Amino acid sequence: MLIKNIRKAFSMIELIFVIIIMGILAAVAIPRLAVTRTDAIITRVKTQIGSIRNAITINKSLNLLKGNAAYPLYLDDAQINQTDEELFDGNGSIKILDYPIISSNKSGGWMKIGNNKYRVKIDDANSVNFIYNNSNGHFDCEDKTVKYCDELTQ
Repeated sequence: MLIKNIRKAFSMIELIFVIIIMGILAAVAIPRLAVTRTDAIITRVKTQIGSIRNAITINKSLNLLKGNAAYPLYLDDAQINQTDEELFDGNGSIKILDYPIISSNKSGGWMKIGNNKYRVKIDDANSVNFIYNNSNGHFDCEDKTVKYCDELTQ
C-alpha cells in the first residue's frame, strides 16, 4: 500500500511568486488611479462651468422676454473667501443655478475671490481663476495661460 504525499499549504516559492506578481500589478495600477482622480475633478468642473454658462444665457433670455437686454449683474451674493457659501445662486432677486455650488477649499471646490471673480481648485498645486463679465455675459478664465484653463473651457 502506497501512502500519497498530501500538501496542505503553499510552498515558499509559490508565495514569493504571487507577491511579486501583485507588486507588479500594483506598480502599474496606482499611477493610473492618481491620474483618474484629477481627470474626474476636471470633468466635474467642466460640467459645472457649462451649467453656469448656460444659466447665464437662460437668465439673459428671460430678461429679454421682460424687455430688459441685460445680463445678470452678479452671479451670487456670497461673501468673499468664505467657505460654505452658496455660489452661483443669484443675488436674491434672480436665480442662476437651481442647485448652488457650496464654496470650499478642497480639490474641485469653488471659492469666490472678488466681485464676479471665482477660483476653482484642481489639486493642491493647481487652481484656475474665473471672471464673469456682466457686460457681455462671458464666464471665462482670468488668465488663459494657466494650466488647465484650456482643458476646462473647451
